[in-house]
Amino acid sequence: MFNVMLGTSLVHFYPPKHHARALGILDDILSDDDANVPSLMGRAYILQASKDWVAASELFLRVNELLPDDVEEGLRAREEHAWCILQQGNIVVAENELKAVSEVLDNLEGREVDQARCWWRMGKCAWQAEGLYSLSSPFPTLTLPCRTRAGVPMFHCSSETFSFVCPRFF
Repeated sequence: MFNVMLGTSLVHFYPPKHHARALGILDDILSDDDANVPSLMGRAYILQASKDWVAASELFLRVNELLPDDVEEGLRAREEHAWCILQQGNIVVAENELKAVSEVLDNLEGREVDQARCWWRMGKCAWQAEGLYSLSSPFPTLTLPCRTRAGVPMFHCSSETFSFVCPRFF
């Protein structure tokens, strides 16, 4: 039990600084118990941080299969699985999964932070689906309609749309 707590703590303690150490501990635990949910989640978070979306997605899906009706770890695993799917470019499947997760979260008390994260991720799906934002570019271009107020442009633009570069904060 101590190793499970140590390994999962190292995952979130100044990530990714301690991921190598955490991975060794989590792999030892998983070699003895391949269904240890905290260790599977920790390993998946490490893979997610290293942008290994396919492997992370598989582990999150495995946790979701182990805990299909759990509103804590099982639901979080389902959300993280959807996020990994979005990073792989499958917007429609990711958006549907995130909507299903948000429906459950919206009916739970005290889960405002989880709701906000899930809604933010659904927003990322919408942006990608509209072609307004690309996760692959370090400086994606956001294209917006040119706004007017009483016939006067609010932004200087030469056409009906304008573009600007958005810095990445994620």
